[in-house]
Amino acid sequence: MKEKETGVVLDDNVSYDLKELCKVCKVKDDLVFDMINEGMLTPLGDSPKSWKFSATSIKKIQVAVRLQEDLGVNLPGAALALDLMEELEILRAKIGGERE
Repeated sequence: MKEKETGVVLDDNVSYDLKELCKVCKVKDDLVFDMINEGMLTPLGDSPKSWKFSATSIKKIQVAVRLQEDLGVNLPGAALALDLMEELEILRAKIGGERE
């Protein structure tokens, strides 16, 4: 029997606190703290209790986890990969805009 897949619709107008973010991403808060220290995530708020994260944070965590689990990439390597992926996205958008 095929396993049922579920997903979460991401909305950038919705913010998530630390507990919600960890629940949605199925990660421990230690990973979120490490990603913040690596500069991969930038929460809004002064302390972990008041932090708010966007849907973009969910995507970044999911990509970082996959890079670590599937390819054995460490967190600094995942940070570099995410930066390069974002830059590629920006460049593709610029090229797409120039073609129109």
